[in-house]
Amino acid sequence: MLMMIIAVVIGVLIALVIYNNPEIIIDLAKLAFYGAIGIGAIFILVMIYFSIFESGSKTTSKMIPVNVKSGQSLAAESVNLALSQYEPINKQCTQELTNKHLHTAFEFNFKKYLIVESSCTPQGGNQNFDYINLIEIDSSGKFIERDAINFRGILNSVNIENGFINIRYAGYAANDPKCCPSLATIEKYEIFDNRLVKK
Repeated sequence: MLMMIIAVVIGVLIALVIYNNPEIIIDLAKLAFYGAIGIGAIFILVMIYFSIFESGSKTTSKMIPVNVKSGQSLAAESVNLALSQYEPINKQCTQELTNKHLHTAFEFNFKKYLIVESSCTPQGGNQNFDYINLIEIDSSGKFIERDAINFRGILNSVNIENGFINIRYAGYAANDPKCCPSLATIEKYEIFDNRLVKK
């Protein structure tokens, strides 16, 4: 609106300086007025276009984990219950939370999740299986295991950087004894359809 008023005033002043004919002054004032309306309309359309474009870009951009917290208090009983009900692993052994202090909580795609470590020993077996587990906390507060990744070694940390879940652990080199894995290993995952997908 301000731009239109300024354009009209400038047009009238120019006409007063150059011409002394009232009809020409009126015509030029009309021309300046309609020109200002046209410029204002173009400006509004451009702003609407960029607003829609930016909005579309935001909705289609990749979602990343937010509200990341590590080392918070953990409902160990609820986690163990979720672990014990995860059929793909519990067909061979029952998982248990390994370290209640080594975990990461976060939100992703409007859902709450936990990353925890677990281990289990098959009946009659002499080998432990270690897992990184993705647990969802639903709207009622129930813990539900969604996925588990098997790894061999000693877990060092789980953190989230640049949208990726980074699992750092000491893995086994070719000549490492069972007690002492020495191979520094980093695996990156992202969440897709309630699963941990390796990158």
